[in-house]
Amino acid sequence: MSTLGTASIAACAVAGNLAPYLYLSGNAFGTGMTTVVAQCHGVGQTARAEKYARLLIALNYAMLVVICAAMILWRGFWVSCYHLSDQAAYLARGLILTHSLAMVI
Repeated sequence: MSTLGTASIAACAVAGNLAPYLYLSGNAFGTGMTTVVAQCHGVGQTARAEKYARLLIALNYAMLVVICAAMILWRGFWVSCYHLSDQAAYLARGLILTHSLAMVI
């Protein structure tokens, strides 16, 4: 990091501040899935636990696509909130695009 220029460091910081919003749905669904699946296993309903796990994972991926698409579409707005230089803003938009696309894959 120390060999990068100021614009690169600023872009990395902005992208690092915005990236956690992409993880929110996964964290929420993961916490909910732990409770639901544990309750089903606790009463011996393994088939129902598997059904709910698949459902919640599918919902998680659907929400991830929506959040990543929103981040890609409005990345210019979010980056503009930080009042970066043109070069840093360009790099930050590129980092957000790359991270959002990688999250979906």
